[in-house]
Amino acid sequence: MSIHSASLVLEELLQGNLRFQKNQSSTIINNKEFLNKDPKAIILSCIDCRVIPEAIFDQGIGDIYVTRIAGNIENKDIINSFEFACDYKGCKVLLVLGHEDCGAVTAVCDDHKKLFTNLKPYVSPAISEVSNSISFADHRSNFISKVSEKSILLTLDRIRSKSAILCDLEKSNKIKLVGAMYNLETGKVKILN
Repeated sequence: MSIHSASLVLEELLQGNLRFQKNQSSTIINNKEFLNKDPKAIILSCIDCRVIPEAIFDQGIGDIYVTRIAGNIENKDIINSFEFACDYKGCKVLLVLGHEDCGAVTAVCDDHKKLFTNLKPYVSPAISEVSNSISFADHRSNFISKVSEKSILLTLDRIRSKSAILCDLEKSNKIKLVGAMYNLETGKVKILN
């Protein structure tokens, strides 16, 4: 495996996103020959029902692993899944996919007392950083969008610090760790790093 291979996988995902944006998806969903494939990427996305990585990237059965959790944050079990996918199954891209108008990130930014309280330790550092340049009170929508983006990048940093396996794979150019933001309105995926 090489970084060139990871670049090709990422490019294939982005080409699939272009087909999705143009309503030209070519995904084969019910073909049993695809059931024994080794996925080429693993995507961590939010649980939001509007964010379906297989559709967004025009990928079929067996093409990608998908892990979903509110706010697209990592935890020990998710990191173990990433290690399995990348080190054992050979995935070349680990993509953290956030999206506009994320209810989980919005609840944390709004300091909601009951919803997503477990996300606060994950999202609060992003809030602190964005607060240095944008006022929540004056620019709420932009503030939340910037917090979502920063949170994705901080999630990648935590994955690197919590997993020697993934960090070593990335340093040896066997995988790419990528952060991306999905625009609900246009369908476009924007790479953040």
